[in-house]
This record gives sequence, structure tokens and C-alpha cells, in this order.
Amino acid sequence: MTLQIPPGFSLVGVPFQHSASARRSFCTFGVDQDPSLASPIAVADAVATAFYSGFTPSITQEVTLGPVEVRSNFGGGPIFAVGTTTGDCTSVTDTVSVNTAVLVSKSTLTPGRTGRGRMFVPWWAPDGNVDEVGIISTATRNSFQAIVDQLLVDLTTEGVPMVLLHNGVGSPSAVAGLTVSPLVASQRRRLGR
Repeated sequence: MTLQIPPGFSLVGVPFQHSASARRSFCTFGVDQDPSLASPIAVADAVATAFYSGFTPSITQEVTLGPVEVRSNFGGGPIFAVGTTTGDCTSVTDTVSVNTAVLVSKSTLTPGRTGRGRMFVPWWAPDGNVDEVGIISTATRNSFQAIVDQLLVDLTTEGVPMVLLHNGVGSPSAVAGLTVSPLVASQRRRLGR
């Protein structure tokens, strides 16, 4: 089923390209686009500004973010575009393996399963700060939580507040909070076969 994007909203994907991998990973989420943003490329670059500021210092330096990809509905149907900027990550810390990521849960004021979402952030968890059963150290998790809290603020400031898109059923719901899971998540089922 193809995701239906209502007019005035976009689905964005932030690509993560590791220097040792031929494949990209993505963080995806919906955004409500401010009417002052005149094009899907402007939406992509606004998302990049908000996303890169918190994540590039804390993700391994072997990763480049972007350019952001966006599927927008400006009222005349879906438009696909790619932003103009990339972000070079700068952390020198070794991270957990490629099939493991930090899980970030999205919550809205809508009750039930339709009011929740998630995104995976690869190459973020430092290897030495995740124990043998996958629990992220409290200090690391707290620093990650501060980054995702700021991401919501920065996206709103840039005119692209995060939303959950509901596949054409009802209006998108504003994301009220992001929560970093204390346990890393496996992306095993998301890997190519």
C-alpha cells in the first residue's frame, strides 16, 4: 500500500551513508510543512538544518548524513525531491554493529497504536556504552534523549514540525514526544535478503 500524504505534509528520509557500507540506512518521519517553504527542496533543507545540528557531533565520523529526501504534497499531488546539503559526522567513538541501532519511539496525543511510531538511528550507540545484553548506559541514553528532545524543537523552529502520517486515514498527528529506548534494537528483519 502506498502511503497517502495529505496536502501540506511531507514524508522525509534522512540517509546515513557509512564509508564501509555500499547501502544507506534511513531515519524517516512525517513533517507538517510551513506555507512559507516554497518547495520540497526547501522542506528537505529545513529538515537537514534541524537534524544535522544534533546528530552530526554524536554519530561516528565514518558516516555522512543526507542529502535529505522528501516526498511532499504541495496540493497538486506527490512530488519527490532531494535536498542540497549533507552533514559530516564527527564522533571518534566506535559504535555497535551495523544491524543494531538506537530505537526512538514517537508519541502523540492520539491514544492507542495509531498514536505511536518509531525510528531507528544507526551508528549512534558507542560500543563501550552498550552492555552485553544491549542496554545503553544511563549517561549515554540521557545525552541521546537531550538530542531528540532538541530535534523536536529545532524542527518546529525550521517550520517542519514532526508528525505521524496515518496512511490516508484521518489527519496527521503532531509528535508530542520522542523517547530513546534503554535497549538497542536489531534491524535484522530490515536487512536485504
